[in-house]
Amino acid sequence: MRAYLRHTYNCIDLASIVAFWIAAILSSTGKHESVVRLFEAISTIRFVRLMNLTPGSFAVVQSLKRSAPMLSKVSLYMGYFFLFFATLGVSLFKGAFTRRCVSGATQEETLPERYCGSYMQADKKMPYFVAPDQHTVLQAPKAYACPNGQICMTVGNPDNRLMNFDNIFSSAVQVFIVASAQGWTDIMYIIMDSVSYVSAIYFVACVMLIQLWLVNLFVAVINETFAKMREENDRARALEAPRQTVGLSVKRRARQVWTPVARWGHIQGMQDVWCLLVIVDLFYKVWWKVNPTKSERRNYLVTNLVVTILFDIEILWRMVRAWNRCARPRNAINFLYHMVLLDQRPIGNVADIIIAIADSIMEYGTFSDTQMHRFMYVFASLRTYRLIENFPKSRQLMHSLKGSIPGLLSVILTIGLTIFIGAAVSMQLIGGAVPEYSDDGEFIQMRYDTYPHALLSTYQLFSGADWTDLLWEATGYVQEVSENWIVAIYMCAFYYFTNYILLNMMIALIMDNFETSEKEKRVRQLAVFYASLNRSAARYKRSLVSRWNPYLYLKPSPVLTKAPNLPKSLVFPMRKDYSQAFLLNDGKRAPHHSLDDAYRVGSSVGKLLFGKSVAEQRVVARDPSDPSSGTTAEVLQGISIVDDEAATAWEATRRNFEAVHPTYNKSLFVFSPDSKLRRFCCILDSGHPLSGVAHRLHKWMHYTWLTAGLAATMLSVICLCTDTPIRRKYYIDKGEGDEVDWIFYATLGLAIFTTLEVVVKAIAHGFAIAPHASMKSLWNVIDLVVCVSLYVSLLTLDGGSSATRFVRFLRSLRTMRLIGEFKAARDAFYNVLVSGIPRILVAMWLMFLLLIPCAILAHKMWQNLLYQCSDGGAEGRTDCIGEYFHPDLGILLPRTWSNPYNYNFDTFGYSLSILFTVISNEGWTDVVSDTMAIRGLDLQPSPNYSWWNSLWWVAYIMFATVFVLYVFIGIIVANYTQRTGSAFLTTEQRRWLDLKIQLRAIRPPMMPKSVPKSTIRRWCLDCTVKRNTWYTRLIATAVLANCMVLLATYSSRPVALLYVQHVFQYMAYAVFVLDFFVHMIGLGVKATLRSRNYQMLIFVALIIVLFQFIFTTAGISSLGSVLLLYKFALVSDTLNEMTRVITGGFRPILSLFWVWMVITMIYAFVCVELWGLTRLGPESNAHANFWTFGSAFLTLLRFSYGENWNYLITDLQVSFPNCVVAEHGSYLQTDCGHGFLTYLVFASYNLISMYIFVNVFIGVVTDNFQYCYQSSTSYKLLTRQEIREFRMNWWKFDPQNTGYIPREKYIEFFNSLKPPFSIAIYNDKLTIRSLVKRLKTPAKPSDKVVHPLSYDLNISELQRALNEEDVRQASMNRRLFNRIYQEALLIDDPKHGMGFTQMLIFLARNKMVDPNANFLVEEALRYRDLSDRVDDALREKYVQGLMETVIRRRKFLTAQ
Repeated sequence: MRAYLRHTYNCIDLASIVAFWIAAILSSTGKHESVVRLFEAISTIRFVRLMNLTPGSFAVVQSLKRSAPMLSKVSLYMGYFFLFFATLGVSLFKGAFTRRCVSGATQEETLPERYCGSYMQADKKMPYFVAPDQHTVLQAPKAYACPNGQICMTVGNPDNRLMNFDNIFSSAVQVFIVASAQGWTDIMYIIMDSVSYVSAIYFVACVMLIQLWLVNLFVAVINETFAKMREENDRARALEAPRQTVGLSVKRRARQVWTPVARWGHIQGMQDVWCLLVIVDLFYKVWWKVNPTKSERRNYLVTNLVVTILFDIEILWRMVRAWNRCARPRNAINFLYHMVLLDQRPIGNVADIIIAIADSIMEYGTFSDTQMHRFMYVFASLRTYRLIENFPKSRQLMHSLKGSIPGLLSVILTIGLTIFIGAAVSMQLIGGAVPEYSDDGEFIQMRYDTYPHALLSTYQLFSGADWTDLLWEATGYVQEVSENWIVAIYMCAFYYFTNYILLNMMIALIMDNFETSEKEKRVRQLAVFYASLNRSAARYKRSLVSRWNPYLYLKPSPVLTKAPNLPKSLVFPMRKDYSQAFLLNDGKRAPHHSLDDAYRVGSSVGKLLFGKSVAEQRVVARDPSDPSSGTTAEVLQGISIVDDEAATAWEATRRNFEAVHPTYNKSLFVFSPDSKLRRFCCILDSGHPLSGVAHRLHKWMHYTWLTAGLAATMLSVICLCTDTPIRRKYYIDKGEGDEVDWIFYATLGLAIFTTLEVVVKAIAHGFAIAPHASMKSLWNVIDLVVCVSLYVSLLTLDGGSSATRFVRFLRSLRTMRLIGEFKAARDAFYNVLVSGIPRILVAMWLMFLLLIPCAILAHKMWQNLLYQCSDGGAEGRTDCIGEYFHPDLGILLPRTWSNPYNYNFDTFGYSLSILFTVISNEGWTDVVSDTMAIRGLDLQPSPNYSWWNSLWWVAYIMFATVFVLYVFIGIIVANYTQRTGSAFLTTEQRRWLDLKIQLRAIRPPMMPKSVPKSTIRRWCLDCTVKRNTWYTRLIATAVLANCMVLLATYSSRPVALLYVQHVFQYMAYAVFVLDFFVHMIGLGVKATLRSRNYQMLIFVALIIVLFQFIFTTAGISSLGSVLLLYKFALVSDTLNEMTRVITGGFRPILSLFWVWMVITMIYAFVCVELWGLTRLGPESNAHANFWTFGSAFLTLLRFSYGENWNYLITDLQVSFPNCVVAEHGSYLQTDCGHGFLTYLVFASYNLISMYIFVNVFIGVVTDNFQYCYQSSTSYKLLTRQEIREFRMNWWKFDPQNTGYIPREKYIEFFNSLKPPFSIAIYNDKLTIRSLVKRLKTPAKPSDKVVHPLSYDLNISELQRALNEEDVRQASMNRRLFNRIYQEALLIDDPKHGMGFTQMLIFLARNKMVDPNANFLVEEALRYRDLSDRVDDALREKYVQGLMETVIRRRKFLTAQ
């Protein structure tokens, strides 16, 4: 039996009991209230035992335990970045939250509150005041300047005490908030006002790095854990005995009993009729008005009645069908058995019966216009599931998700238990601290006084919606500083666990459900590989057989050659396919290959992916993962046969087509492939001529042309950023609108250059009809559109019509060239957006159908019930008349009876938009508060009057998060991984690819060319190379001391503490300087500056430290210490390993990020044109607007994370009379917004950015960093020590740092390798040096024979040592050694030898992986070819050795 405290739950029980008694004892004293609260909260953790409530929750906890080691590593790595950003925040933004604008006369804070960094005095910026009449001497005027009449003064931090960067703890809280992407923009805007507008880079970098990169590592860890558990379950299932299928076969036979009545129910097309009825029914329910006319009401009632009757008839018909299928004797049990269990859609039968009964009760009942009647509308709206089932794509998608439903329900239960426990803890910790009403008299909904309040508040904390409001309220009302910190730590920890771990488990479950089986993955790889063989030929084929090819409808005009006098000896060359066809047809005419025949041949080849071609049957019939089923090359034989036949037929057809249509391959019908101008244009566009060999000059010409194109693109971006509506309005108001400025000339130059680009591509490849015409590429079409728009914009550069806005939008498409010019960016754009459109549309259709029932229910329940009077003292609509006194403004205001500012449920459209917004976890807390306050129609709301409405919102948010949002995320990620091919990689192949990424990141050592002779330099080299010495411990101590100095930094420090910190800081700097010079002396200057351990960054950090002694600018003094935190990654093996693995796959992340930013730039240009003059609203401010490109770009990045985007777009819809309308139709004279266009633009951007790009990073991170979570001991990444040993061993054979080892050193190098690359024939004990050391004895002086050595060997001990050797293993090692040596001779460079990276991959391929299991198709084919060459070479050497042995033996015998 296990000891009591070795069980986790027993330890939790003990801690809970001890905490309870400590709290009880301390509470009896009446002191230490904060400590009592803490221990009371700890005593509630005993509820953790509820995690074993169900098998599902227990399985979730067990999976978390299995992934705990790697989760802790990821958490440690994330904590490292938190530390870096927190210390950097203290260094740069210390005291930033204390400065605000105050009245220059009274020194009272102004309203609205505005943070600042300076103030204006006589049109001159002045630095802020640290105290009355005392300017700062450390800072120059910066950031926002208070207007005349106000001054910028230090007045203290906000009331919640934690919103600042004054110490490391408060700074860490701010970094955590920024990393959560909730409430981070408020902090950023304050810093931008108080410090600098450039400070936005800090916050954007923090949220991007942590949200897009580090947080997704949790998904990768959990996904890998699920993959391992799935493999274990598959192995366990394979060992089980096969299940009996007799009962299943009986059921299937029973389902096949059909009668004429049953057949009628499944007539093709009947399901479409029922779906049409569902759509009609939904249409009337959606567009139902509150006060309809008589005709509208009559039509509505008749339609409802007819639809209800028809669906009732359908249910009755199903019952009749089930009754006819009943076996004898017919009774109720057999009827239900056939109706529910044996029907083809049993769940649908049950659902339709319930819906029909509820719909009938609602239609024929006598309780219309009641709350129950409104609630029952949900049953009729649930028929939308038929629309899902009737569409094959959505039906297939929903059925594919069935496998993950049990796991999702288990995770949801675990989340519910976590919220239940968290509510108990928060009630004990914060209960009673937050009042019911704030100081401003506003009702605080989320409190912790009672358990229901604590439960709802904890649910908000879990969802992450405005969770910072909970944090600021709790920490603001808690008076003691120690308790304040405890509350902040608890809330951050709860958010971290629920959002970064539990919610990511849902994403991992859905991603795991979309995984392809291991056997199917190999078949799909073969199919993809085959499809890639003739991809270019397929594009050419499509251009030939396209119905838009005009040459299909023209009469052929072949070029004929006249030869009246031909010599008899002339021999004509004949194509091989013609001669073969002639011979095979016995002298008959060769068959003509038409375009249709060729297209049919190509289609038959394409059936590998979709149909049942011969090649596919051969592929599917074999299992590539089973060695007994044949090799990969044998599997591809079927593909090769069909491929050769199709290629031959298509090549013949293409040549025939071009022969009879000579102008088809002439660009612009003028320039033939031999034209010099066309060859020159091809060189500019692609870097090589149409025929011939590309020279280096051609490449330089191409790169110069590309550089000019990128320069033109950047100039276009600068023009678009500068030429804003505000600028144009400014010049028009000044009367300078007709003057020509630099933007006109820049636009003219861009138009000319873009025209030149279009002409060059048209001459090089043709315009629209040629085989590779430029207009067949989307990127070239965009260039043509931009070219035309530039010329149009020259005519309307300062115009104010709506058409000019559209032209400027077309100009912004030039920015797409930043994607089109880079292959990695093009591939990312295509994989994310273009290829995924069908599945994205299916996902959107599914999302829409799932939201319809919820939107209809919300619309029916709360229409016209959210109205409230602006005067809170009114009882209802009848009292909401006249005027009332506003206490804050001090004036009389008219009473208004209106909905909340940006939401209501009066129409279906508003309801759907609210529910769609709630999916992004934005704004639902205000909606919940308002629905909980509903009292009735035309009655003033009262807080918590209808508290039960919160249950509906809790259920909907969980449903929307799991079954709508995360399903959509799973579809997006699955589509991306399938397009990139990573979804079809087996586990072994992923491991091999990740291992190659790590190996390519390793660089050869930069060491001295010879062992230093100087004692000092040799000592420095030893300190640099060796590890686990006193020197490395000294560096680690300096790193720790530097970190402790940063952690102890805070504002208003005592002078003594500041002195001690400076001492430790300078001591750490001295150690770092010593380390730098030790590297310089030991390795040399060149090797130090080129090393991969960031020595150059140390040099930069030291330069910054020198500025500390010269300048006194705040922030510089500790900036060097912050930058030196990167040394943690060099000292810690865990951080170093994580950094190496993660940065190895950084390239695809950068490509995807680049595409995302370019698309955001285009949207920013569009938004500046549309809302560049729109007035600010309640949610807008000086930073959250679209007046300039910078603010627009930053606001769109804010929208990408859903940061209050629903409130801001309401401000952008301002209309008359709340804005000025243009008198003459010019948009430059109005500050109004747009209505439907606002929803269209921002809904599309949110779909692309927030729902697609942000979530695609999950798939990218998971694919590129999957191997770092492999915990298998038989297959793991190279450790830091193994890499270090290999690099040092390499230096012994490459002392000149050439990066190559010559051939003559291969044998010695291979014998010197250590595990895991060891390929020596004998172990270390049987090497000659080891045997001599063990067995040598001094030579006897009495020996008459002159001894060649100075020692003798103990022959008997030598024989015993040799007898202990495994001869078979030694023979296998020798064969492996010979094979590796011969393979190295075949793949290396005969002149230089083998390079460092090539050698690493070569050894890993032979020692760490299995080529049959780990290689991809193409790599496996190449390796098989290489293996055959190695076998041939070994056989040849064997024969040579055998012949040499025979010859030498004969010579020896002859000599005898």
